[in-house]
Amino acid sequence: MKKLFNALMVWPVLFFTSAVWSQQAQPSLSYDYLEAGYASVKITTDGGSKVTVAGFGGGLSKSFSQLLYGTLTYSSVKKDDWNVGGNLYDFKINQASANLGARMPLGATSDLFGEVGVLRSTIKFEGDPDENQTDYPVTIGVRSALSESVETIVSASVVDGD
Repeated sequence: MKKLFNALMVWPVLFFTSAVWSQQAQPSLSYDYLEAGYASVKITTDGGSKVTVAGFGGGLSKSFSQLLYGTLTYSSVKKDDWNVGGNLYDFKINQASANLGARMPLGATSDLFGEVGVLRSTIKFEGDPDENQTDYPVTIGVRSALSESVETIVSASVVDGD
């Protein structure tokens, strides 16, 4: 079981489909918002077992000035009764992050942004001790307002940690 657990240590990326409540009404970018959404992770182990775990996520962003902002996020995904080799296990991933970001306007509705932060992850796999990891992501990207209620983000991240 330890080998299976080590295979799970490849940290997945959580994908969010979010509803964002912003203080802005016109098509422009705001860095003051709350978000909530659905999180999903697809995992394949060394033994070939595949599973999708799902849960929830949320976050907030707050601007400190015209160019600086901070974000806090939390997500939790779980799978009860995961069948691994004929045995059933409960599995859960919790992640929390805090980031500091800077933005540079590229136009009226687009920004270049960069973020540095800390990401704390906990994996709980029934029968094994909890596994904790701290990572330090660095992200750069472009964020654009397509309309009053639709934004798009294209970004790349490098994560270094324990």
